[in-house]
Amino acid sequence: MTTFRGTVHVIPERAIQLFSGMLGSIWQILGEFVENAIDADAKRVWLVLAKDTVQIIDNGHGMVPEMLEDERKLLEMFLQDIQRGVSPGYEDVRILLSNASLNSLEWLGRNVGFSGKARRPRDPNNIIKGERGIGFQGFRQIANEATCISRANEGLAALFWSEPPKPIPEFSLKLPTNEQVRKHDLGFEIRETGRELTDPSGRALESGTKVVITRLKPELESLLRPSYLAEQFRIRFSEHVRARGVRIVIVDRITEEGQRSGGKEIIVEPVQYRGPCILQEERSLPGGKSGFHIQLYYNRGGKGERVMFRWMNTDVRPLTDLSEFQRDPWTSGKLSGFVEFPGTAEVMSTDKTTPLEGPTRNQWRKSVQALEPQIREIASALEDVERQKRSTNVAAQVSEVIPDAIQQVEALRDAAIGLPRRRRRHVDPHPTHPAISDIVSAVVFDEHNRGIGLVTVELWKGSDLLERKETGTSGAVSFGRRATGKYRLRAIAPEGMDLLVPHQYQFEIEGQEGYRAVFHVVTGKPRPETPRLPRVQLNPTSLDDPGMPYRDRLHVGIIDINMEFEDTREAERRADDRTLATLFAHFAALAVAEHCAQATDTAYALRQAGILFGKIYARLEANRRK
Repeated sequence: MTTFRGTVHVIPERAIQLFSGMLGSIWQILGEFVENAIDADAKRVWLVLAKDTVQIIDNGHGMVPEMLEDERKLLEMFLQDIQRGVSPGYEDVRILLSNASLNSLEWLGRNVGFSGKARRPRDPNNIIKGERGIGFQGFRQIANEATCISRANEGLAALFWSEPPKPIPEFSLKLPTNEQVRKHDLGFEIRETGRELTDPSGRALESGTKVVITRLKPELESLLRPSYLAEQFRIRFSEHVRARGVRIVIVDRITEEGQRSGGKEIIVEPVQYRGPCILQEERSLPGGKSGFHIQLYYNRGGKGERVMFRWMNTDVRPLTDLSEFQRDPWTSGKLSGFVEFPGTAEVMSTDKTTPLEGPTRNQWRKSVQALEPQIREIASALEDVERQKRSTNVAAQVSEVIPDAIQQVEALRDAAIGLPRRRRRHVDPHPTHPAISDIVSAVVFDEHNRGIGLVTVELWKGSDLLERKETGTSGAVSFGRRATGKYRLRAIAPEGMDLLVPHQYQFEIEGQEGYRAVFHVVTGKPRPETPRLPRVQLNPTSLDDPGMPYRDRLHVGIIDINMEFEDTREAERRADDRTLATLFAHFAALAVAEHCAQATDTAYALRQAGILFGKIYARLEANRRK
């Protein structure tokens, strides 16, 4: 019979949390054991509730008995560094250890708080507060003793034994009781056991872990309600049940009905609410005498979702039937779930569907409404993620068809593969520049027909200076949409550059139209290498200038699409992918045409852009029909 003895090592700040009752409610503590089972790749997890005993059983990869000898010595050195205050961080040692050591009973029993979960970002939807190590020791919040029995699977056993024995033995970890901990006795024991690893029906498991928690605290036994735990686990583990095929079963041997049947099984079904759980909270009214529960889900594509008013574990009516909740975010049609009312029958209407006006309803209303800013913030963040995902997908679809479309436009094809651009012999002193959209804009080129930044451009109306801006790296600047009237655009060359005539343009806007001015400066710098289009990648982003539809960075094969531009923002808000793709195609065609054609001839570029847009749009429609 193999026996190993060791001492629990509790790092200081974890000890404060562990022994001060900060790990949460009973379902959160038990939920940590279930999460550990899922982390061990278990496909079946059983939570067995009986009088004075709770068992958590899984068929995961299990654990080996001890750490590898060399890695135990490494850990000892690491702990010494912690004591000397020279360790960079408590969790860093995990990087140096193998899976065999990290999945050993010795590691689990000895090291509290050295968790992989402590290193990874906390999921905002994860309402479990514990960490592996702390979570296992969390049994101390509800009971006095715990034993862990485990058998490793063949893969893990091969990492521990050079030649795994047949059959693979199982081992038990006996942790110190609460009484021993209070006497500063932190010793634990690992020993080889018989065939004790079985499921609730007594069938042997090839691998897995069984945690047996005994001597429950008497005041907590009443909280072990199987139906309540099943409801909480439905919410916490719905994604695991749906996506990973994990089956979680609560075996009721604690209620009278469960005892009569020898163990009633309650299968944890995934919650039927659509969207992620954005809020799950237990709140109390002032004085802490009455508590109530809130669970909210957010469905980004929803239109008719409803939050229910719940009383006495029954969804009575939509929450928005109550006047104080006939406002955002409750009326958005995207929220579902329930809000409990903590009042007794005396503060409910005769038909038990409406809380009566009075102190209880007022306090409850204020407590729920205090959460509204938080709900809006979470909903806004989810919408931003969805919008970004949508615009990125649309941009990828448009980017995919642009290269082939360019090859279908003869005037752009040669330029696109890197042949020199055609250059004009002179600059017309009084040109006209067709607007590329209904905005007022300007672009500044150098003597090599490349856009140039940091040139000041001013927009005047009569003697009034309306706005002054500097061009971006593409040479473009936008002044947005303007009302009917006469305007003037004026450029000011930076020091060391000469501005060619004309220095300014006068124009008049009538109705829904725009204007685009083209300025030219002489920098004195040599001609750069001929631009090529190795690729055309659309990049949905937010430019500083909301009036600029896009930014040309085609010298590196990128076109920045401005998601703050009014038209793109509106299409994104409506989730209108087709309009979004049309706008992206339009902006891409303009950028490519200006880049590949004669940069000094806007009218020519505009004609080529129209042809290219038709080719891009036709290919998008063909792909959509597929």
